[in-house]
Amino acid sequence: MKKNYNVLKALLIFVLFISLSLAGSAQTPPPPPPNTGHGQGGNQAPSDGGAPIGDGMFILIGLAGLYAGKKVYDYKKAVPAE
Repeated sequence: MKKNYNVLKALLIFVLFISLSLAGSAQTPPPPPPNTGHGQGGNQAPSDGGAPIGDGMFILIGLAGLYAGKKVYDYKKAVPAE
């Protein structure tokens, strides 16, 4: 009886996943964007040159250096000096 219950439970979960995936694919696609302003005639580069990533890169490199320094400090503190 318990084996039949486990098979029934597995079958129910399988049917549930299949039905959810079919319901998700039955959705209509979103409407296309309007033909005004940017994007008319294809994608164009932004007028101000793009997103500034330089400052974030320096912050990321600095934090990575601090993290590596902390790891080295903890390792040297844990290993006894010879």
